[in-house]
Amino acid sequence: MSLTYRVQVFGFQVKTNTTFMIHSFVRISTLMLALASLLVSGCVDRDFDTPPAEVINIPEANTDISELKAMYATGGEDFLEITDDLVIRGVVIANDRSGNFFKTIVIQDETAGIELKINSTGLFGDYPLDREIAVKLQGLTLGDYNGVIQVGNGTYDDDGDERLSQIEEVLVPQFIFKGNRDQGLQPQLVSIADLGPDDISTLVQLEDVQFSAADAGETYADAANLFSINRIIESCDGGSIILRSSGYADFANNLTPTGNGTLTAVYSVFRDDQQLFIRDESDIEFDGARCGANPLAIADVRAAFNGTATQAPSGTIRGVVISDRTTDNVTSRNLFLEGNTGGIAVRFMTDHSFSLGEEIELNISGTELSEFNGLLQVNNVGLGAAISLGTGNIIPEVVTVDDLLSNFDDYESELVTIQNATLTGGPTFGDGITVNDGTGSIQIFTRFSASFSGATFPSTPTTVTAIVSEFNSPQLILRDADDVDGASSGGGGTGGGDELFFEDFQSFNAADNNEPFALPGWTNTSLEGNLPWISREFSNDFYAQINPYQSGEDEVESWLVTPAIAITSPATLTFNTANVFWDHDGLEVLISTDYDGSNVAAATWTNTNATVSTNGDANYVDVLGTVDLTPYNGQTIYVGFKYTGNGDEDEDEDGGYQLDDIKVEAN
Repeated sequence: MSLTYRVQVFGFQVKTNTTFMIHSFVRISTLMLALASLLVSGCVDRDFDTPPAEVINIPEANTDISELKAMYATGGEDFLEITDDLVIRGVVIANDRSGNFFKTIVIQDETAGIELKINSTGLFGDYPLDREIAVKLQGLTLGDYNGVIQVGNGTYDDDGDERLSQIEEVLVPQFIFKGNRDQGLQPQLVSIADLGPDDISTLVQLEDVQFSAADAGETYADAANLFSINRIIESCDGGSIILRSSGYADFANNLTPTGNGTLTAVYSVFRDDQQLFIRDESDIEFDGARCGANPLAIADVRAAFNGTATQAPSGTIRGVVISDRTTDNVTSRNLFLEGNTGGIAVRFMTDHSFSLGEEIELNISGTELSEFNGLLQVNNVGLGAAISLGTGNIIPEVVTVDDLLSNFDDYESELVTIQNATLTGGPTFGDGITVNDGTGSIQIFTRFSASFSGATFPSTPTTVTAIVSEFNSPQLILRDADDVDGASSGGGGTGGGDELFFEDFQSFNAADNNEPFALPGWTNTSLEGNLPWISREFSNDFYAQINPYQSGEDEVESWLVTPAIAITSPATLTFNTANVFWDHDGLEVLISTDYDGSNVAAATWTNTNATVSTNGDANYVDVLGTVDLTPYNGQTIYVGFKYTGNGDEDEDEDGGYQLDDIKVEAN
């Protein structure tokens, strides 16, 4: 029996059978080689044809996204199952490539945009930006997440609340169809004031915008703790809007640009808040000069304060830094700036790097004028709002103490010199001293953590140069011991001895408020329940807090543990605690010498029985705790603050604690 085949040789079909194929193999091969030789030896066209563009057929739409959203909006239900055979088509305007969107793609057609919730990651591989897709909607579900309509697949129970379920990965091919790429959808150019409900889940573009002064030069989000953060985008024409970024975004730890320019983003809402989400950093092109660079005199800024927290006037101030962050007598979030018309205190949201004698220009637009214990300050300033102008110079004015006290507002936050001054108190700066020049007396304040707090001062009349400040009453702040003629160089310490450890939590910023406590080297962990210690701020004073009120946790055991502290000489631990909300005896202070830095439960902890705020003490009033560390001399210790309690709203809830000013000082 002979089997017949059709073979194709260079485009010609040859009818053959098995016998022919066996006996003619060599001749066919020879013929093929000969034909190939003719092709090679002939003229060769080296201009290759461009491959035809990919054309992918996907289901045709029989409705549009605007009509779909309108159907839900008028349905009167929390969730709407789609029973009709509806199909929409749209172009992908956002996916999960950068991590700023999670298990979500956003599509848009010529009428509107909508979110698709998909229980899968790496969606950007199948659904890159600008790819058209079709969605068969029958069997899917519409839901509303705080004002944003979404497509999912059914619902589920979340502790009594009904939630929209995502489309499971295995079901995606049943509902979503991939079309052609590179559709070239362009964002709609809008103003902040123009944005409305019809723009939700669409790609928009804003021009002549910038991050607010408080948010310029800050990280987009908290990458260390994977927390999302809201930053403010402001328009040079007026108006502002939230730019929200996820702590999981690959750009979360990058700094926001300080300039002005164009922003492309997906518009969204969260209840009454308008929000923007970028796909990645390329959506922000802020290369221009900031708007609002209206030069302001410091004297005029001070005059704008009306006695309560006030929005600062829009514009910039210029001056020379007269404080020294390196000696730690003024924290690195604060500085004193003096210009031609006066001085003012500046409070940054994060640590700054400006040096004594550096001239800077500071954009105060969108910041706050407020008083901290009587000291006027520009508050909530982002690092990006300040620009270095090089080295400047301020010559301190020679005054008497009486001059200062009689015209204090005129001298506040300026550098002055007092001659023929006698210093009393001490014997070191850290012990507190008073200046008297025969016309009056004024206090000099020195922080325990200042590098020169252990320095001694002369007992004979001398010259003092200092910053005029206030903490409920007038005071002077030194930049270094050298500001007092004849003072010793010191060597650090806090009056009685060297400071081995100090934490006053002033490195927190406003964005940390109510967020889980996070500082390098510290441990914040829960052995029972899920209630971390948090960062808190009140009147510019930062501290750690634990409070289970209405947390719903039946049992709580939460630990806050210091970094390792080397006890190199007999020393004393001090700290402040205060009750929160109502009284509850639930705080213990323990010490470990074998803690590994991560596993609290595995370490050996010794209860110090230290004094803490207890049932009966007034709420929010500091109670000083003291622990003798002499037994630990020569060892490395960890101090653990252990809280136990409950916050179940169906039971009696326990109160919480505030913790601040933790210090270990050599005796």
